[in-house]
Amino acid sequence: MKILIFALNVNGDVNFGGSGRFMKCVADTLKDLGHEITTDIEVDCDLVIASHNTNKIKDKKARKIFISHGIIPDEVFKEGADRYISVSKEIQQAQSGFNSDVIPQPVPIGIQKKPCSLENILIIRREAQQAPGNPFDFLSQHYNTRYSDQTEPIENQIAWADLCITLGRGALESMAQGKPVLIADNRNYMGAVGDGYVTPVNIKEIALNNFSGRRFRIPVTEEWVLAELEKYNPDDSDFLYNYVLENHDPIKIINEYLRVPTKKDIHLVIPFWRHENKEILINAYEPMGIILHPIMFWDEVVSFDEPWIQPVFIPKGKETGPKEMEIQNIKRNYFIDNCEIIDDDYYVAVDDDDMYEPNVFDEIKKMDNDVVIISMKRGDHIPDVHPIRQYPTYTLYAEPNSVFVGMISNQQSFVKGSVFKKYLYDANGYCADGRLAVKRKENGEEIAYRPDLYALFNYYEPGRWDINSLREVNNEN
Repeated sequence: MKILIFALNVNGDVNFGGSGRFMKCVADTLKDLGHEITTDIEVDCDLVIASHNTNKIKDKKARKIFISHGIIPDEVFKEGADRYISVSKEIQQAQSGFNSDVIPQPVPIGIQKKPCSLENILIIRREAQQAPGNPFDFLSQHYNTRYSDQTEPIENQIAWADLCITLGRGALESMAQGKPVLIADNRNYMGAVGDGYVTPVNIKEIALNNFSGRRFRIPVTEEWVLAELEKYNPDDSDFLYNYVLENHDPIKIINEYLRVPTKKDIHLVIPFWRHENKEILINAYEPMGIILHPIMFWDEVVSFDEPWIQPVFIPKGKETGPKEMEIQNIKRNYFIDNCEIIDDDYYVAVDDDDMYEPNVFDEIKKMDNDVVIISMKRGDHIPDVHPIRQYPTYTLYAEPNSVFVGMISNQQSFVKGSVFKKYLYDANGYCADGRLAVKRKENGEEIAYRPDLYALFNYYEPGRWDINSLREVNNEN
């Protein structure tokens, strides 16, 4: 495949700092994988991978991937790409209006050079800084210190060091040789701040902001730097080296770039028994572009002719012993146990009188978390129900502190298929939905919260929603 690499620099020129080395790594890895690389914008190609000045190539006919690895204006996403990639969660969240995948940046894996003790410190930065503006000048009183030399390969300089003080790509390149790292610098666009000495405890948090110093934004002072260096442990070399090997291997990353994402569908899993709502649900959900799975026992089957509706028939009659809530969970568990569930699609368990605000499904399709929890409106009052189900009628907002029994319901959780099929409902008793939400959270599933999106609970239940009250609720929110 002929691939155009388009950026400020693709040759690793030191004047372009980490961004130049980033794109050189992309180009070199693609060549190693057998692809033909060009940097000539006039050449016809099969794919464009770009990170700067993307407006200049927006009209090329080839498929386009735009990558953002910073928060400066030059690296803001522009319209015209087929796929958008952010190198960290921070960048993804900053690029409002674009649906991007978080893929860490590729880093060439060097030979691990495990240090013995802390004597030599390399301060990696593109621009020299003189005292008194240099927050690291005092270190020469305690250690052998060097500042990175733009005329020498950075790999050789890292090999000399026992620890590197740097940000971003410099941190990853240091870890790729097994060198402990202190995340800190004094950049003109954010001042002298840092995230600290990298350990197994804090690395995931620091990675959310691409090792930029912006995760914790701790002011760089002499006292703080010395205290962080007291944490130095040469054995951290093994963990850091393996971390980069696992998360930043260039071949893994580039293959992920080249993967063409499949279309993501949303499946509504509905234990269906309110036959009088059939046409109401069809008319309401058809414009929303979802797949509906009404679940029925064989003796309560009604027919559906719409291609986007995929009924599920349980080959036994409706049980007369269990209460209706228990029957709903029996139906949901049957779906989980017996039906094809697509790992990357989203599934949500709803009832046959629920509804969603019009923008919900389009927004969920842009997400890529294991679980997305949205808010819910419950109408202006609650008709007669079991006391344990008499939740307040006010809006249940999506936030971590709301994930407990009594404050969350099925309709709020959109769950990736790979996670949805891992958990069955407790078929007995009430609040199985709340217990299941708590279990997913406690088991460490990745959860995103969207308080701006709303499910409408039992929207078609007589007596719950009053049209005047509904208008008031929508105006308030």
